[in-house]
Amino acid sequence: MTTSQEIELKVLTSKKEQIFAYMQETYDLTKKLADKNSLNSFKRRVFTVESMKQDFKQLIERINMLEIEMNVQRPLGFKDVDTMEDMYGTIKYADKLLNVPAAPTAPASPVISVNNETTESFVKLQRLELPSFNGDIADWPLFYNLFKVNIHDRPEILKVHKLQHLLTKLTGRAQLMCSGILPTEENYDVIWDALINRYEDKRNLATHYLDTLFNFKAQKMESSQHLTLFVDKVGAAIAALKALKIPDLADFILFYIGNLKIDDSTRRLFENSLDSQEIPTFEKLLTFAQNQTKILFRISPNCSTLSKFVKPESKFIGSSYNKPSTSRVSHSFFVKNNTCSLCEEDHPLFRCPKFIKLNPQDRYAIVKQHSHCVNCLGTNHRVSECVSKHVCSTCRLKHHSLLHFTNNSQHDMSKHNEPKGYLGNTQPKLCNISSMHAGQSSQTSETAESAKVALCSQTEHSIKNTGSGMTVLLGTIKINMYDINGIPHVMRFLLDNGSMSNIIVQSAFDILQIPLQPSNSSLRGLGSSNSHVYGQVNLSFSSRFDNRARYTAQALVVDHVVDRMPVHSVDCSNLTYLNNLQLSDDEFMDPGPIFGILGSSIYPYILLGQSVFGANNQPVAVNTKLGHVIFGNAPIVSGSGKDPSICMFQSSLDNNLLKFWELEKIPMAENRTPDKLYKCQGRLQSDHSQQSLQSS
Repeated sequence: MTTSQEIELKVLTSKKEQIFAYMQETYDLTKKLADKNSLNSFKRRVFTVESMKQDFKQLIERINMLEIEMNVQRPLGFKDVDTMEDMYGTIKYADKLLNVPAAPTAPASPVISVNNETTESFVKLQRLELPSFNGDIADWPLFYNLFKVNIHDRPEILKVHKLQHLLTKLTGRAQLMCSGILPTEENYDVIWDALINRYEDKRNLATHYLDTLFNFKAQKMESSQHLTLFVDKVGAAIAALKALKIPDLADFILFYIGNLKIDDSTRRLFENSLDSQEIPTFEKLLTFAQNQTKILFRISPNCSTLSKFVKPESKFIGSSYNKPSTSRVSHSFFVKNNTCSLCEEDHPLFRCPKFIKLNPQDRYAIVKQHSHCVNCLGTNHRVSECVSKHVCSTCRLKHHSLLHFTNNSQHDMSKHNEPKGYLGNTQPKLCNISSMHAGQSSQTSETAESAKVALCSQTEHSIKNTGSGMTVLLGTIKINMYDINGIPHVMRFLLDNGSMSNIIVQSAFDILQIPLQPSNSSLRGLGSSNSHVYGQVNLSFSSRFDNRARYTAQALVVDHVVDRMPVHSVDCSNLTYLNNLQLSDDEFMDPGPIFGILGSSIYPYILLGQSVFGANNQPVAVNTKLGHVIFGNAPIVSGSGKDPSICMFQSSLDNNLLKFWELEKIPMAENRTPDKLYKCQGRLQSDHSQQSLQSS
């Protein structure tokens, strides 16, 4: 039976919610004061907010007392009072601004007599909507000129109103820069001058326009879309660059190119030597570099760092590296490592005395361990990509002569390299959970290698055996991936906190056309299987729902990551709790291609910590800055057969190489017996005759 205290608590709670809603509606009207109806409603309500605030405080205190007496298991709190105070302050501040005395009435517009007819000299135009500014240097000139003409330079507008216009148009980094300054009339000039000092930088603008020009990717095929983009971006950048009216634009372009070729430390020292508004010249940069060279020689006269560096090759192994790169680089040198991978001396592997003393089987093991090419013993490429024309001098097959061994030694080596539990060439190795754990317990610890690990696995379930009709969803997301021209492309990625690397597949890289950088990293998954890495790229991506949630990350380029995900179509008939959520991948239920993996370097920084759970054996929607991501068990559409899976069908590299040599081996000529030779001689004598010549 309901007690009197419970009845009183319900009444007080209802009254508290009514007062809070009334104050909230009044607070919302402060954002719509430009509308006449909203303004009139605000003026009527503002007289009651004082009493409403006092009543609200008393209600909160009485409700807390009743909950203590009734022993309600809920912590006491006055957070609603803080919220009420904030809304009350905003309402009173808006009311104060409305009561500011109006500016003197401007004189009437002059009239002009034309053909005995009087017309006003000014025509009332539609209100202009000023653009917002988020701190991007490319948007500053447009925002600065429009705001200056329409707001800042108009004396009839009060500074408090100018400040209100300015603060409503600032977003992102520009808004954060002003967050520590009180929004008062006296601080308008302070905020405006701070923006000018930060963004009204002629040299910074010129550098931005040159970046746009030099980073614009050339197109080999004729395309109307590319030509339109060329006119829009390149033409606009050149026009804006000329509008800056730099005294010697040609010299500044030379300085820009030269500045790209020096290292970061030297560039920083050079910037410290300049004035804040100075436009440097190439001559000044060259003079500074000469002086800096003298300083470095004086500090370390016996150290010639230049001899330790070589220029990078213009082409790298693999088709992806043959594309021209338009990325900005801070220097044009890299360290080249020619040390022997076996003894770490300064000579190639095939000239290493220790390597030569080994038998062919041990040499082959060393080559395989350090990922050298079997043909030329070089690094950074496979034997299928080797451009060397040299082959084995013994058997003329495509492998190094130091790795040649006889058939007996091949057979012994292949048996020696077979793992435990090997069943022969006719049956592939299957990697399952139980055998993998057993193998791990029996294996000895191997030498640690500096290789990145990327792990993304799927398991196989037979629906007929389990009767569950379930699958496991790995988190898939759809994001806006930006290409070299800043154009977004919606791509589907896996969100995997078990991956140390971010990965993108070759097909996605071809679409984005972003600069590719060489990388010595290697990818290893289950069974320590290696994936060839073409290089490293800098990705830029954002949420499909909010462009402000934008991220950059380094990723490795590979051929393939995983098959279509999920492996089965998901039955969403009972997943109604996901209907009103903003899903990152709105097609998570349908199998589709995966363009890459976002790993642990991204995963923890996009989580928002609010997840939506269903019933048992239903997936969980994890809230992230990219939208809700679906993980976990999920029912599949009936009629599906057997789950396809990644099963690690892998044969040994030794066996593959052995088969290659056996297939390509040229058969030896059969031995001729004496009887066959006599028959050949007899046939030759019967068919041919010889006549002696008479001497004169």
